[in-house]
Amino acid sequence: MWWPIVGAAGVVLLSRMAAGAAAPKAARPPSVVLEGVVDLVARQYLAGCSLVLATTQPHSAVFTHILRQVWRGGQASLVLNWEGAPLPPSVLHHLTHGDSTLTCRAIILHLSTNVSTTTVNREAARNIMWLLEEVHLVPETRVVMIGHQVLARHALQHPRLRDTLYAIYLATLDSGTLGQLGSGVGMYRRCLYCNMGNPDVVLLKRWLHLPPTVIANITIFPEKFEDMQGHVLRIVAKDLFPYVSYERETDAPGTMVTPRDSLDVRMLGTVARSLNFTYVVRAPADGQWGGRVRNGSGWTGMVGELGRGEADFSLRLFWSAARKQAIDFTRAYIFEPFVIFTRKPGPSPQHLAPVRPFSGEVWVALVLVTTGAGSLLWAVQRAWSRFSGERGVDLSSALLNTWGMLLQDPLTTLPDNITAQVVVGMWWVFCVVVVAMYRCSLIAHLTAPVSPPPIDTLDQLWAIDGATWGLEGYGVGWNWFKYNTNPKVQQMFSTMRVTGREEQVTRVLSGPHALFTWKHHMKTYLALHHTDARGYTPVHISRQELISGQSGWGVRRGAPFLKPLDRLIGRLAETGLIVHWLNDITDASLSKTRLELGTQAAGDRPSPQGEDEDEDLVLSLGHLQGAFYLLLLGCCIAILTILVERCVAAAKTPTPFAGRP
Repeated sequence: MWWPIVGAAGVVLLSRMAAGAAAPKAARPPSVVLEGVVDLVARQYLAGCSLVLATTQPHSAVFTHILRQVWRGGQASLVLNWEGAPLPPSVLHHLTHGDSTLTCRAIILHLSTNVSTTTVNREAARNIMWLLEEVHLVPETRVVMIGHQVLARHALQHPRLRDTLYAIYLATLDSGTLGQLGSGVGMYRRCLYCNMGNPDVVLLKRWLHLPPTVIANITIFPEKFEDMQGHVLRIVAKDLFPYVSYERETDAPGTMVTPRDSLDVRMLGTVARSLNFTYVVRAPADGQWGGRVRNGSGWTGMVGELGRGEADFSLRLFWSAARKQAIDFTRAYIFEPFVIFTRKPGPSPQHLAPVRPFSGEVWVALVLVTTGAGSLLWAVQRAWSRFSGERGVDLSSALLNTWGMLLQDPLTTLPDNITAQVVVGMWWVFCVVVVAMYRCSLIAHLTAPVSPPPIDTLDQLWAIDGATWGLEGYGVGWNWFKYNTNPKVQQMFSTMRVTGREEQVTRVLSGPHALFTWKHHMKTYLALHHTDARGYTPVHISRQELISGQSGWGVRRGAPFLKPLDRLIGRLAETGLIVHWLNDITDASLSKTRLELGTQAAGDRPSPQGEDEDEDLVLSLGHLQGAFYLLLLGCCIAILTILVERCVAAAKTPTPFAGRP
């Protein structure tokens, strides 16, 4: 047989024992009514729970009776005789995490005191209530306290129980020491929001005689948490349209804000009506999402405020493993990748349009083939002249003839021999096919100029000389760069520019600058502010996704409304309302912006010629500048040729009176 209490801070794990094992004898006769109520509560509400029993007086008759019931029921338990001494780490781990094989957690605090002296009463209660300071209580932990009536309100209003959903106090209603009590017992319960949204202590039931076998018509531990009765929740949020949008009341840090129509605001209104709570929304004091402090002692931004309990929950906040260690999150309802935004490359220069239809290899092949065809024609004519004795053609004439046919200048007279005629005929067919292909490709390049490939990866961005990059704020993206082990990423992080969104977009549009941010948020922003009436946006979104982001609402640790929030957000997502609202908000904003752009274009500036897709494209000087450059180049070559011929002729002409005495 095991004795369940060891020393001032002793710990014993009670295994499942045989039901018929002998129980320790009570030193004093217990209160029959109190024992009956404790038995009923344990059987009806604590069965199957990982149970912790704590007391400061292990030899109390009431506590001995509790041990006897646990022993008989074979319930796995942790028993503490605790008087304020520090608890071992193994005990703290068990108190915090409980038994994972059981469905619930419960703590019975036996506030065994001598009620004849108030000072002694409160000191003993303070010793055992210190246990709550050492343990992280999840909201669903069932806390049962046993003591005198004078301690009921003080115990149930302990600060560590502010988020506990299930806390009751079994109070003796007369004077005397525990173990020598009368028959009166009262059951008090802590309610979180019953006093107009504020916590309070209410009397559930009073027994003057033995209780029945079942506690009926009393809701001790409500199964669902659905009504906050107007409780005011503190919400922190950052403006991020179309998810969150608001108007600041002042420019001061952490100012209150007025929510405007956006996805999270619609979700918040639906959840608030369902759970019956009110709220106030403010901006984060430092204007940040939340990142680790450099010395690692805490968090900045919204994450820091939630971790310190300065706010109850936040609107849209990105998940991360590091943040999950500091705060809780609802289920994710938005999935958004972290990508690269760069300026779309412009069309290639039009002065190269005449040579762009063919690749460099094709042009080299054409030069070689044309020269070879001219040489072949000259060789055939020369061989024919030797056999026939007639005059052939020189090499320069043969080369000019083949180049002329390639440039659509056919021969005026055909050769006299059949062999040369066959060569000329096959070359003419080749020229017709090549010229037709060139014309089609040239038309396509003039009407739809080809642009260089856009930036889709970090490696492409890294390869651009003089390129810069930046972020629009600190958060998950900043941490990804900061803790990335890739050498290139680390070098990019060392020159990273963190500025406002407007400045970042201006840099993207004006030069080789890349903005790292979240895809759908920035797409919406660009569609509203940097898209013309025809829907063209001059910014490219990379195909490479650096982070596969997901977002939920951040919630402070231990908040009792986390599960209801999670359940309601899940319903909104499963019914498709979140996607419907997001599309509705985005479409409405785009329609309004495009209407304003269309009105401005019609009233202030005429539409440029050729921009309408229904009109025919008219070639301008910009399209044909390559042809003029070729003409200029030909004229320059002709002038240079004249000068060379003049110089050669002058060198061959003898000087007058040369050689005379």
